Amino acid sequence: MPLIKEGLFVGTRVDASNLVSVKLPDATLRILTVDSEPLQIEEDGVSTKHVTCLDEPEADLLSFFDECSDFITTGLQNKQTVVVHCLEGMSRSVTIVLAHLMKSDQLSVDEAVAFMKKIYPKANPNVGFLEQLQLYEAMGSTVDKTHPAYKQYRLQLLASQIQSTQLVTKDLLSSLIEELKDNTASNDKKYKCRKCRFMLFGGDSSIDHEPGSGQVSFRRHKQDSSAVNWSNSSSKGPCTSLFIEPVSWMLPLLEGTIDGKLPCPKCGGRLGSFNWAGMQCSCGKWVTPAFQIHKNRVDESRIVCRSFVQPIQPEQSSS
Repeated sequence: MPLIKEGLFVGTRVDASNLVSVKLPDATLRILTVDSEPLQIEEDGVSTKHVTCLDEPEADLLSFFDECSDFITTGLQNKQTVVVHCLEGMSRSVTIVLAHLMKSDQLSVDEAVAFMKKIYPKANPNVGFLEQLQLYEAMGSTVDKTHPAYKQYRLQLLASQIQSTQLVTKDLLSSLIEELKDNTASNDKKYKCRKCRFMLFGGDSSIDHEPGSGQVSFRRHKQDSSAVNWSNSSSKGPCTSLFIEPVSWMLPLLEGTIDGKLPCPKCGGRLGSFNWAGMQCSCGKWVTPAFQIHKNRVDESRIVCRSFVQPIQPEQSSS
């Protein structure tokens, strides 16, 4: 079982089990399991954490990077022996350790992978996990839930789940919409129905995309990880649509279906369409999932904050 840095090991499920049975002298063991099942430990003095995850490109580890890194850091600061393991010690556990190195040592993905490979040639994260590490780097080696790329990542995960199960429930959608809310957003853009003036969504709900023919989504296993590119500048034509995150008034329209129309909730005028499998913008860019609003059906406005200034009263002359 290789030592990645002082106090930190990565390995297999068997490695972790064997280490528990050894009962290290003068050391408290800290074990992070990244597998479908937790490690059964009955020994005292062993701190554990379990992240349920399969070794599949579609599996989500990104959402757990920060909390796992914190678990590792706490152990190292307390002079504990920290072991991160999955079943074979090649993909899931290695991905978590790479994320920790990126966060703690300010390494890029390439630098962390090169460092890991030198110590542990067996390391081999799957293509989906490598892409998640690249997104982690793009967010500054932190899980920023307000970052547009992270929101798109979460949407893409749900889209994959919905397409595979063909099941869209109200609870699932409600939790997603609540998660995507950015309560710190300062975007003052508002979009209203052009016909009835109903306020539909704010500028912080927009999903920006560069004009082009490529797909804007977290594409994971659909491509080689070295080809990940968060933008594509090859323009095919003007954008006539806005793509947004799902918002609360859409709930009755999205429940139980994969695609459909998006009418205004107040006047019923058609605003656009949605499709969890994706849609193409007029510029050529493919967006997945797609909640498409036609620009000619909405008006953009800005909220202008006006501060009240107390008028200065003229001084009264003394008599």
